[in-house]
Amino acid sequence: MEKRYELYCRTDPVFYDSPALCPPRGAARPPSEGTPPEGLPYRIDAVLCEGGVYLAGDPDTGERVVLKEIGREREAEALVRLAGLGVAPEAKGRFRAGGRRFLVLEHVPGEPLDAALAVRNPLTGAGTDDLDGQGRLEGYVRWAKDVCAKVEDAVMKVHARGLVHGGLNPANILIRPDGRVTLVGFGAARSIAEPDENAAADPAITPSGTVPPGVGGLDADRYALACLRLALFLPLTELFALDRGKPAELAAVISGLFPVQESFLRPAVRIAGCGTSPRTPHVTETGWRRMRDSMTRAILASATPGRDDRLFPGDIAQFDGDGRGLGLAHGAAGVLYALHATGAGRFPEHEQWLIDRVRRHGTRVAPGFYDGLHGVAHALGHLGRHEEALEVLDIAGRTCPRSLGTDLYGGLSGIALNQAYLGDLDAALHTAALVADRVAGEETDARPGLMYGSTGPALLFVRMFERTGDVEWLTRAERALRRDLRRRVPRADGSLWIADREDDRRATPHLDRGSVGLSWVLGEFLHYRPDPELAAVRGRLDRAARAHLYREAGLFAGRAGIIAYLCRDRAGGWGREDEETGRQLAALSWHAIDFRGHLAFPGERLLRLSMDLATGTAGVLLAVGAALHDEPVGLPFLGGAPPARLRGRPSAGLPVVAVSEGPR
Repeated sequence: MEKRYELYCRTDPVFYDSPALCPPRGAARPPSEGTPPEGLPYRIDAVLCEGGVYLAGDPDTGERVVLKEIGREREAEALVRLAGLGVAPEAKGRFRAGGRRFLVLEHVPGEPLDAALAVRNPLTGAGTDDLDGQGRLEGYVRWAKDVCAKVEDAVMKVHARGLVHGGLNPANILIRPDGRVTLVGFGAARSIAEPDENAAADPAITPSGTVPPGVGGLDADRYALACLRLALFLPLTELFALDRGKPAELAAVISGLFPVQESFLRPAVRIAGCGTSPRTPHVTETGWRRMRDSMTRAILASATPGRDDRLFPGDIAQFDGDGRGLGLAHGAAGVLYALHATGAGRFPEHEQWLIDRVRRHGTRVAPGFYDGLHGVAHALGHLGRHEEALEVLDIAGRTCPRSLGTDLYGGLSGIALNQAYLGDLDAALHTAALVADRVAGEETDARPGLMYGSTGPALLFVRMFERTGDVEWLTRAERALRRDLRRRVPRADGSLWIADREDDRRATPHLDRGSVGLSWVLGEFLHYRPDPELAAVRGRLDRAARAHLYREAGLFAGRAGIIAYLCRDRAGGWGREDEETGRQLAALSWHAIDFRGHLAFPGERLLRLSMDLATGTAGVLLAVGAALHDEPVGLPFLGGAPPARLRGRPSAGLPVVAVSEGPR
């Protein structure tokens, strides 16, 4: 396995190694921030893509065109060479405005292939026990193979004109209404004879993560086409840059799910994986201890206690602000919490690292639950470090800003729930009342869902009802839940997803801001106040947890969160099992990566390995523990062990976090 990593990495930059090396969150962008400059000679009708791509109209003729901001002239030159072939948009001109350069392109009607796959692929549908109902699989295979043949033909025509596309991926392939394909995104195009920058690219700073360093020229396009053959069925090909065994492994999965000939997949495996034999890391009940131990070894092998900015590698978000890799979502606290909760053990030297960094930097760390000090205190209390937990709470009480939001992730709802967990009900009620007041005064939420929207406050209100018996808390919870339900988006499979920022194209089923997080809390509410209408809505939200395909493995926005949701009643001690759990556990192997001989998982966008709770291996460990561990395991406040107070400490002795109403 070490030889595989030598093909891609000079040290261990399979992780986000430092703030300086963190790639951008998303594709590389042109110089602007996407706002069109003043004085454009066209009418802007819509933003097609972040980074300066606009649907526009000629004010004189009414002709629709696409304006694309460019950093270099390479794309314009490539499109001129491809004119007349029908495989790329026709270039109609170029101009400068506001000190920026723009291409004027033919408007090609159609749908990006990645969007088409999200709708067409049978694995994305909910309730798919019979995947081949009415011959859906055979029909999909015919369509996918036809698209593949057309894309390969288009790329051959590009090569015949002496060009390499250099950025081929499903987002840069348009499917026209008549079935023809058009390639776009020629910003990385170059002459075949031109030296290829990717041949020496450093994987730690390459943002796409699609084509491995050292693979350049025509081979880069061939590699991308090989990935496409597999991505049409199982769009997880970013994993190939992390583990060369994944192409063969995913091809075996595809063969078991779709009626596609092995001869169609074999060339793709040979190019993308160099013929490496598949490895199949199974997730089964009999292998729980072995799997837990393997993930634990991976996490410990990645630790860097000599660093000051982080202990475990994780998502780029651990470097946001002054968190310094401490918090529950992306820092050391979340990793240590997951290890202990699943019976993997205590690691005093790593706990001490966390405590030392809080003492050194705590006054500059956010006070919130998943992003800051309250989460650290929660983890330390869970670990039995009661004195240190009180010390962290004292720091949080001195640094809490006056205008925190109401959300669970970093706002007042998380703080109030933690106050109740740690035994200070008076403080929790004070903070919850402040949350209720603010939520009642808000007309809209910037984001929906459990972590960032009104569902987090609803969870707080349900827990306050459980503590006090005051039914007014349930009324507040219902109002908050109905607010997030305004964002529900119906899907063809009968499920409901939740749209982020009132944009249906960004609807999600996931735990942090999507269907299953809302369904989880709605179920908690309905346990105390039955409502036929809301129960029916919850049934459709629940269907979002029953698809075959989720692109990421993580807890907040991936399959692990689906598993945690499916196991919610088991963790709560109600003794019910969801039959869907087994299939989702088995499918975790699709995402699994070998790290130094141990089991690990990729983080956001599948671009790097992650060990954190929100996006990576620790979150997967916690979710699998919810399904298989002998004792209750769950996310804080959402099931698992009952709330625990700091033993030997009366409630009156706990510090009350000083939150005031502040500006609304």
